[in-house]
Amino acid sequence: MKNVIFATFGDMLRVPGTDSDSLQKKRAEGCDVRVVSSADECIALAETHLQKEVIMMGIGFETTAPTIAATVEVCRKKEIHNFSVFSVHKIVPPAIHALIADPLLKIDAFLCPGHVSTMIGSAAYQMIPDAGCAAVITGFEPVDILEGIWMILEQIESGKKEVSIQYTRGVRPEGNTRAMTFLQSIFHTTDAQWRGLGTIPASGLVFRSEYEAFDTLANFPVPDIQSTDIKGCGCGDILRGIKAPQDCPLFKNICTPTNPVGPCMVSSEGTCSTHYKYY
Repeated sequence: MKNVIFATFGDMLRVPGTDSDSLQKKRAEGCDVRVVSSADECIALAETHLQKEVIMMGIGFETTAPTIAATVEVCRKKEIHNFSVFSVHKIVPPAIHALIADPLLKIDAFLCPGHVSTMIGSAAYQMIPDAGCAAVITGFEPVDILEGIWMILEQIESGKKEVSIQYTRGVRPEGNTRAMTFLQSIFHTTDAQWRGLGTIPASGLVFRSEYEAFDTLANFPVPDIQSTDIKGCGCGDILRGIKAPQDCPLFKNICTPTNPVGPCMVSSEGTCSTHYKYY
């Protein structure tokens, strides 16, 4: 679109779109795609480019969503009218519930993400022990993960399933209630599609009606495109632990870190990207 600045976090540049084009390719073709490190950078973009619409790619989980909500609130108070968010935010607990409910999976335990848990707290994972699985929230250092695995084994051996916090330096049982309350004042949940996992109820975030002016989907003619899995891509099974990356026919063939096909290869933290680098 003309007169549009599309702002995004850097890890979204290489993600293939519906027509297999990426934001990186669109930028090379002349589209104004800007990489930002935080959502509030969009405020200055909107204020210095009043003749253009600034659209922020709203991506991420409970960790990043509050920062984008805060940016929206600042723009509302400053009466900035040329900024909106293309929200494809997801939340973690419904996805975990979907994995627990998957009849093909026989999960014994979950290592829960540290950064997300600083926001939602340990109580948000109560459905895990309720389903008979162990759960430990860990940090990101190797010693954190090793201790988390040890804590899981203790739960399994004792038969007492609960949500334990290994990452005590960052996570409280109640989480960041102020941030989550603020997030819920601007967004509400909706059913959302997950690449490789299908539609998961109440797992996405969309704007409440009071903030519709900042909703890209409500203010621009964006077509309703149904997400479809790419033929041959095994990311759905890899994400669920049914297959390993080397079981996917695209892995190391047409799907590489420089030409990622599925989400497991896009991020440097993805399962396929890690296997490509170390195996």
